[in-house]
Amino acid sequence: MAAKRSSLWRIVLCLLILICGSQCNVGLEAGNGTSPFPLEKRITAFDNAVTKGISYIKLMECSNTPQSVFTDRDALFDNGWCEHMARHNTPPRTQPYGSPPYPAAADAVYKGLGLSKDLWFKRSYYSWWHEKGDRGAIQETTAAYGPLFPSGTKFKSTDGRYENIFNPQVGMLICLNNFSPAYEAAKNPDLSVEDVPPLNRLSDVLWLQWQDAVTWSGQSELVSNVKWIWRHHVVDKTSKDVIDTVISMPGEALQGWPGKTYEMSEPFDSQEGSIARALLGTPNGVGVAHFLSQHRAGLLSKKRVSKVQLWEDGGDRHMLFYVIETN
Repeated sequence: MAAKRSSLWRIVLCLLILICGSQCNVGLEAGNGTSPFPLEKRITAFDNAVTKGISYIKLMECSNTPQSVFTDRDALFDNGWCEHMARHNTPPRTQPYGSPPYPAAADAVYKGLGLSKDLWFKRSYYSWWHEKGDRGAIQETTAAYGPLFPSGTKFKSTDGRYENIFNPQVGMLICLNNFSPAYEAAKNPDLSVEDVPPLNRLSDVLWLQWQDAVTWSGQSELVSNVKWIWRHHVVDKTSKDVIDTVISMPGEALQGWPGKTYEMSEPFDSQEGSIARALLGTPNGVGVAHFLSQHRAGLLSKKRVSKVQLWEDGGDRHMLFYVIETN
């Protein structure tokens, strides 16, 4: 029975590759927790993630992938976003508030990648919230809020937030805490889909934050210097279900840094190859693929994910996506 299922799965994947190869516009990116699967469907979640991963590989490689319309930082304000905090080139947090956090496992990751810890401090930290007033308050953001919002802006607070760290000099993007307005609005009975702003997705906000971090670095050429995208402490339920399936496979385990790396170059029907594509096809991986493919014009080159590193630290699960240029 297992052999039959494996053969059928290979046939399905081959058909999907043929279909995806002729398309450059695949499904919309999901935010954290937007597509949970019940426990009994974890295998289904893995298979679904593999097919999505294959699609997004094609999206990153496609020459005419549709580009995002969000290319200017003003779009954040126009869509009701508030700059909760922005810090540049500051020491690690020594007080409970006021400086960027120093992410767990940062020492091990930077050392493991051969990066100088001194370069860590040449980075920008952003915390953007889709809110007005107290967290969770359902109010309308208008010009009355202050100079952040232009006249005419009118969105309800969804409590969505995107908190990330960027290190343009080394090419590192660290996604810390990211919850889309759509995800937060779905949990609030006082909000509807109409309250979700057009600028909702992680990939678009991540691009605008990266663009600003590069500006602060004073080296505009670094805009294309994207080498690693680190999805820090994965909390998305679907992503965690996929990881649970991975570590239940023969020879797999969730270990401390460096954990294990899965290459996209491995055949899609091999264990390593299917795991690599499944991790890319999780909600946490899809945001990375959208960032690279739909902001290609701004990045000045075509880029794709070459491999994914998976490890745990202090009970948290981490994924590091390696980015390379492609023809």
